[in-house]
Amino acid sequence: MKNKSLITTIIIITILVLSLVNVVAGIGLKEDSKLRPAPAINVEKIVSNIPDGEAKIGDILTFTILVENNGNAALNINVEDVMSCGFHIYLESIEPIDPYNGYCYENSIYTMWKFNQILPGSQIEITYSAKVVDCGHLTNSVVVEGVSTLSLVNGVTTRVTDEDNVSVEVKCEQQPELEEYTLTINKEGEGTVHQNPYNTTYTAGKDVELTAEPNEGWEFNHWTGDITGNTNPKTIKMNSNKTITAHFTQQYTTDTYTLTINTIGNGTVAKNLNLTNYNTGTNVTLNATADAGWQFDHWNEDIEDNTTSKTITINSNITINATFIPLQYTPDTYTLTINTIGNGTITKTPNQANYTPGTNIILTANPDTGWQFDHWNEDIEDNTTSKTIIINSNKTITAYFIEQEQQSEEDNSENDAYTTGDNTDNSDPSSPDNSNLINNYNSGYKKQDFSQYYIIIGCILLVAILILFLLKSDEENAEKNVKNPNENKRIHYPYIPKTVCQIIDSKHATAKNQY
Repeated sequence: MKNKSLITTIIIITILVLSLVNVVAGIGLKEDSKLRPAPAINVEKIVSNIPDGEAKIGDILTFTILVENNGNAALNINVEDVMSCGFHIYLESIEPIDPYNGYCYENSIYTMWKFNQILPGSQIEITYSAKVVDCGHLTNSVVVEGVSTLSLVNGVTTRVTDEDNVSVEVKCEQQPELEEYTLTINKEGEGTVHQNPYNTTYTAGKDVELTAEPNEGWEFNHWTGDITGNTNPKTIKMNSNKTITAHFTQQYTTDTYTLTINTIGNGTVAKNLNLTNYNTGTNVTLNATADAGWQFDHWNEDIEDNTTSKTITINSNITINATFIPLQYTPDTYTLTINTIGNGTITKTPNQANYTPGTNIILTANPDTGWQFDHWNEDIEDNTTSKTIIINSNKTITAYFIEQEQQSEEDNSENDAYTTGDNTDNSDPSSPDNSNLINNYNSGYKKQDFSQYYIIIGCILLVAILILFLLKSDEENAEKNVKNPNENKRIHYPYIPKTVCQIIDSKHATAKNQY
């Protein structure tokens, strides 16, 4: 019994504990639901000041946006208002803060506001004025997005959105269909041109406001084209196709330099940045354009080049000279004239009446029989029979031929002089054969210079003296042999060169043997 009572007691205690836990958990869940954010917003768009319930062009209407935070959390709110370009917003009427833009872009006007920490139960009211500038069904819508500020802390994004819209009917008399015109915007320098409204084409009579916005370090200078002056912004009326250029200039610093362009000859030089002074590091592109009948030749001084377009970097005062020269006529073909002096011909390869510039031509000199090629002159100077020339102008070539000398006949007579009597051993040194040998030997030099003639004559006189001396010696020896027939003595003779006087020695030896 005691054990059963103990078990019953434990069961009752467990049930009581579980019940208490459930009660506490229920209270915690209720408290947690109170802390969890539950954002909510309500948006209303209102248009007023519409007389007789129907607007017409020129009416000024009032637009109101009401945004209420009816949730339990603070919100960061973005308001985006989209309006037809049939309205023109008065930006100065917008409250409580300035819009993100408010300009017409591709037939719609986008305006944005941003509000931070809008507390639960708070209301935002935005009011602005707009003028009716077009007829038809004009719409205006607003989209509001709210982001809970608590979600930025716990990392869970909680967003809510709401939207509303209004429309305005604007009736007007039926207008004839208007022409469309284009607006072309150019710029010189660094900057941007804003168009309000922005479209690619505009109906006739449409007003467009142009605002020039320079980049950093630049400033707006003036307009050119279909508008002039330096008013910024500037409004134009589209009654034709228009082209407008906005000119921006660099703001001068303490380090500015000049660029001076001089032209020599007939031509002009254009600068892509035509300024009086340039900041350090500015790049300027120069383009040289020659007048009719002239051609650009080169730049000089601070740059040296012959390209018509050149980019320079300004880092000091620079002077550039552009030189133009008269246009030179270059013929399509050239001629080659060949003249000959003496007897011979010239072969041209290729053989044409006219040649294009750069053609290579091979000239070959062919002398007639009994003549020889001597040299070229005038446009080429050489003595080789074959010559290659390059045609780059009209050329005249003269080939000179001269008569050949009778060298072959003289060589034959000289050879005959050496072969006649070479192996003849005649006893009489004064015989006709030996005389012919000497004469033939001498004749081999008759074409030489005068010094050779003197040597030959001297040799002939020496031979004659030796002959007389030898003849006298022979007589004396003969007498000695008669008196002393058994005495055999060798007779010594002076040395005589073999090339000229060897015949004399051989003949004398023969005479001695006969004795």
